[in-house]
Amino acid sequence: MRYADQLSSWQSSTSPYSVAIETLEENLHRIRRMEGLRDPLRAVALGVRPKPGNFREAARARRPIYRLALDAYALLQGIEIGDEAAMMTIAKSALLAPIEDWRQFELAVALGISDALGKGINGDVTIRILGASSKEPIITVGGRFDIYWQQLTKFYKAPPLEPSESATSEILNAYGFNFGVDRPDLIVVDRQTDQVAAIVEAKYLLGDTMAARFRDAVEQVVRYARGY
Repeated sequence: MRYADQLSSWQSSTSPYSVAIETLEENLHRIRRMEGLRDPLRAVALGVRPKPGNFREAARARRPIYRLALDAYALLQGIEIGDEAAMMTIAKSALLAPIEDWRQFELAVALGISDALGKGINGDVTIRILGASSKEPIITVGGRFDIYWQQLTKFYKAPPLEPSESATSEILNAYGFNFGVDRPDLIVVDRQTDQVAAIVEAKYLLGDTMAARFRDAVEQVVRYARGY
């Protein structure tokens, strides 16, 4: 229940995860009210981890619920330590909300970049896609490179508007809209130099030509670079 509450606190008002989390919390409340589980759950100290003897007893238990609980706890431990196999199990079997193809593509690009960096500096890749704060990097490589997804980061400083941008801003303001700031798909930060090492724009080709999408990407990267 504590993990569900924490996950819920991270969601925005429009998050597609919200409904699924609320349903999960309702089901957990129902489980806690079940007569056969109410008293045992009250006796459980949630801050105390099971002992090795508890694992052995659960593994030998005849009732399947104990073995299922053992498997669930092992999976939880794997997620807590960032075990890749455990995280892949969650991603493949229990992803709470649908994710658009273009977002999947951006994450695939981020993973590809982290893999290349990891091989280049012979460093471990730490993935924080699940449960990370929106302001934190989703991937860290070798303790040196941080990869941010859809974040301007602290390194961004809004540059002076160009003449065409000033005209656009004035028109939008006249109609009650803000000019707004686009966010790069991915930002790679080098901790050693404390600066942005790369700006990445990922274009998922759908209903358009490669040349048109490439032109869009070049224009965006140049515009983003002015702020870094």
